[in-house]
Amino acid sequence: MQTPSDQTTEADKADLAAKVTGYLETAVTLIRDKSTKPLADVINTILIAVMLVLGISFLAVIFTIGIVRLFDDLVFSGHVWATYLLLGGISFVAGLFLIRKLGKERSHIV
Repeated sequence: MQTPSDQTTEADKADLAAKVTGYLETAVTLIRDKSTKPLADVINTILIAVMLVLGISFLAVIFTIGIVRLFDDLVFSGHVWATYLLLGGISFVAGLFLIRKLGKERSHIV
C-alpha cells in the first residue's frame, strides 16, 4: 500500500520529467534557431540569386535572337552582316560610354 509520501514522490518525478523535457526542448530550439535557420536563409538567398541570373541570361539571349531576326528579315532583307555591324556598333558605343562612367581615376583604360 502506498503512503501519501510515496504519491508525492511519484508526482514530483512526473513534474521533474516534464521540467527536464521542457528544458531540453528549449535548448534544442535555441540551437536550431542559431544554426540551422541562418544557414537556410543564406542558401535560400543564393538559390534566388542563381535563379535570377539564369532567368535574366535567358531573356537576354531570347531578346538578342529576336533583334537579330527582326533586323535581318525586316530592315536589311537577308544581309545578316549589316545586322551584326549595327549591333556591334551599338555595343561598342555602349561599352565606351560605360568605361567613361567609371570615373577619372580609371580613365587610363580608354
